[in-house]
Amino acid sequence: MLPLALEGLGEKMVGSIANASSTLQDIITVHIMEPVPSRKQHAMLQVQEEKDLDDYDAVAMIGLFQADITITDTYNSITRDGIRKIFLEQHLQEARRVRTKE
Repeated sequence: MLPLALEGLGEKMVGSIANASSTLQDIITVHIMEPVPSRKQHAMLQVQEEKDLDDYDAVAMIGLFQADITITDTYNSITRDGIRKIFLEQHLQEARRVRTKE
């Protein structure tokens, strides 16, 4: 009885590992293997569609995308609107502070 239970557990583990491996491969293919200019372009196009950003904020984010690929990749990976808005707000705080001083 116990060997059968272990055999079933082993099959489930192999399936889980294969599934995790497939998911990781998808992430690598989409986010790492895609050329940097293409990833930056995608983020720059998407940020222009953000309804809560004025032109100055969109330009500030474009500057961040040009300067830091990790910001670009993170922005491109966020699927929930609320999380994306918080992410944008956090990264725009400094740009807004500089703009109000001028």
